[in-house]
Formats: sequence, C-alpha cells, structure tokens
Amino acid sequence: MITSTQGMRLKHSLELVAHFANLDHENAEQEAMERDETVTLLRACITSILGKPRFEVAVQFAEFRQALAERAIKAEDGDVQAVLSSPYFFIRTTLSALLALAKGTKGATTEHALGNTALLIPLLWNHLRAPEKWQVGQVYAEVNSNGNSEAATAIKMALLKVQGFDFVPETLRSSTFTEAAARVLAAHFAFNNFYKEEEPMAILANLGSAIPKPAFAKSMEATLAVALGNPWGNSFAALPYAKQILDHLRPEQWEYYLNECLQRDRTVLDKLAFDNKPLIRWMKFTADYELFKLKISERVVRIFIEACDSQSRTKAQQQAEAMRSAITA
Repeated sequence: MITSTQGMRLKHSLELVAHFANLDHENAEQEAMERDETVTLLRACITSILGKPRFEVAVQFAEFRQALAERAIKAEDGDVQAVLSSPYFFIRTTLSALLALAKGTKGATTEHALGNTALLIPLLWNHLRAPEKWQVGQVYAEVNSNGNSEAATAIKMALLKVQGFDFVPETLRSSTFTEAAARVLAAHFAFNNFYKEEEPMAILANLGSAIPKPAFAKSMEATLAVALGNPWGNSFAALPYAKQILDHLRPEQWEYYLNECLQRDRTVLDKLAFDNKPLIRWMKFTADYELFKLKISERVVRIFIEACDSQSRTKAQQQAEAMRSAITA
C-alpha cells in the first residue's frame, strides 16, 4: 500500500516527534522543531497517506475480509487465489481475521465464519511461517478451553488436514508472554518511551526463564526493540531486563529466531536497515552471543550475520534492507 521509502519516512517522522515530545521542560524551551523539519514531516504524511484518494489494493482486501463473515468462500474464488499470491502481510492478515472471527462471531455469521476457517487455513498453511502456525494452535487451545465447541471443531478440522497439531501448545502460558510483549512494544512506540518501557519490560523478563514457542517471535521483537533502541539511545532502566532475556537464550533459540522470525520482524528490520546506532548495537550482539557460530539456513540472514561479524556495516545494512524490502515484495 505504501513503498518502503514512504514507510521509512513515516517511521523517521514518528521518531522525530517522539524525540521532541520526550524533552524535559527546560530543554523544550531551548530546543524546538525547526520549520524545515515540520515541513518534511507533514510532506511525508501527505504524500504517503493523505494525498492518496483511494488505496485500491486495501479496499479490495477489506471487501474480501468482510466477506469472510458474510458468505461461504470457495477455494477457486479469485479473491482466495489473489490472497495466496499476495505479499505475506495480506496472508498473515487474512489468517488473523479468520481466527478473530472463529473466536468472536455470534448469530448468523458464525456458520460462514467457521466454514471459511476450516476451508482457508489448509490453503494458507504452506504459505505460513512457524510463528503464524503457532498462532493457529494457540487459538485452537483458547476456544477449546473456553468451551467454544463449534470453533474448536472448525479449527481442528483444518489442523487435521495439514497435520498441524505439532503447533498446538500444551498450555495457555504463551498468551501471557504475548500480552506482555505487546505492552512492551506499545510503550516503545509511545511518547516518552524511555520512561514507559521499564515496567512492561520488567514484567516480560520476570515471567519465566523459558519463553513458550508460540510467543517467542513477539517476545523477541519486543526485547530487541528495547535492546536496539533508536538513534537517540536506549532506555537505561529497561535495558537490563532486555539483556536478562537475551543472556539466557540458548543457541537453538537464536537459530530459531534468525531462521524463522528475523525476516518477518518489521520492527527489528526497520532499525537495522535505516538506523546506524541500532545496527552497531546488533553487531555487538553478534560478537557477544557468538551468532556467527550458529547454523543459519537462510542465505540472506547468514550473509547479514557474517557482515556483522566482520564489522562491515555497509554490507550488513544492505542485507537488512533486502530483508526489509522482501516483507512487502
């Protein structure tokens, strides 16, 4: 819907606004946003979003998402085939919409929603990465635990078709980690983030020494967001808790993150691709946690880690940009 360049400009605009919003009263009186900075910020918003009268792709997808609850979808429908060949963002959003409908629909929409869930999850399955497959298993555990037999039956049918029960968690402990990680990310992207990150990061770090696999991707995204910081630094109060999590990761957990999660972690890739200071911090992690010794199957990730190990910042940034661009390719 927007280009990677537009996304970068919007991200930098957000960080600029957050920087000035975080200044204390004394510094705020001495420093103010320059006129050209405000013009650049507004231009990024207008050209990327407000200046476009209609996002055709977004409108078509919104209509398809609405149809999931209103009519029976068929595998051969053009909308279904379009989603299967779309960027991963649309595949992941379709899955999220299906699972939300399965958990929350009532009345007349229930039959359509659950029927479409049983049909579409097997079609999407081979396109999904491991974290999204765990998401399906997590929702199955939730609806089963809540006594929602209709939703549990629909998702069970889908999982049986793809031998997907390997991704069903034994407990719902992962939901606690996921919620805590979401709070960390909300604080990280909020105004006055350096102050607000400490509490949720401490909660996440103290939930337990083993992160459940369904919640691992989101927990790492939140932890690395705090650890990498932004061009203005880190939250000194939250950083020790992020380090606590990173210091206890086993090599196989790092391998899982690098092979399965990093290439879809937009938060981390934005930092690595577009900001030098977070990239420098990641290069230090490469040395501290000996990431270059791990078994990395994904070629672009392997080249990225090798560049970090050799302190080749330009090459590392190029590989990070390649991974970032591939998310919307």
